[in-house]
Amino acid sequence: MFTEQSSQILALLRSGQVVEIGGKPPLRAKIPAGSSPSTTRLVLAFAAIYLIWGSTFLGIRYAVETIPPLL
Repeated sequence: MFTEQSSQILALLRSGQVVEIGGKPPLRAKIPAGSSPSTTRLVLAFAAIYLIWGSTFLGIRYAVETIPPLL
């Protein structure tokens, strides 16, 4: 039984087919063909990343300068 299963697995691997393991199919975003994200949304996304990431560095810098060691 074990050798039969292993030979089936090897055959599937050699075939190059996609093999789904488990009950649920993988989740994939359904993006219509030919659509692209708007420039405004893209700029807003990068601005949000810039502000959030930059504010964490600013907060760490302020905390290091003001909070005494061993507190």
